[in-house]
Amino acid sequence: AKEVTWPLFLNTLQLHYLRATKQDPMNPNRPLTQKDFDYIRNVKFGGASMVTLKAFNAFWKKWFGKILYRIRNAQKHTLQLWKLGYIYGFAERNEVEQLIRNAAPQSFLLRFSASLAGEMVVVHGASDGTVNHYLVKPKDVDSKSSLPDFLRNCGNLRHILRVDVNKP
Repeated sequence: AKEVTWPLFLNTLQLHYLRATKQDPMNPNRPLTQKDFDYIRNVKFGGASMVTLKAFNAFWKKWFGKILYRIRNAQKHTLQLWKLGYIYGFAERNEVEQLIRNAAPQSFLLRFSASLAGEMVVVHGASDGTVNHYLVKPKDVDSKSSLPDFLRNCGNLRHILRVDVNKP
């Protein structure tokens, strides 16, 4: 078929995601949630009710496939951080800014960039009340310095906001 319904696409995506992130499909630690699906549908597919092969290929090659690679293979800590909810994942910029504004001082969260596939962004509040988005650069996280090391070395980041992985 050249296109599939949104529910069939989501079921297939969920199964592939669970395999790629080394989770038991019958008892996953962190499945994709309805919120994740809504984000993907609205941001990456423009709210479409059908998914064409062309749209899927663009989604996979230009964004989601790179995110799965990052979660599973980029560094030894990334998969565990993801499963435990330390990487917020998929969220609109205004949503994470509101979370930071409502959080304790020096709070931050990690999310995937919507525009740069597979790249991580640290979102944190500044002392003047603004919210900053810092794209983690390759030099920040390499074979000598893990993502947790990088975050520890950022003096103004104290409280990480986590996703409740037990909440659907």
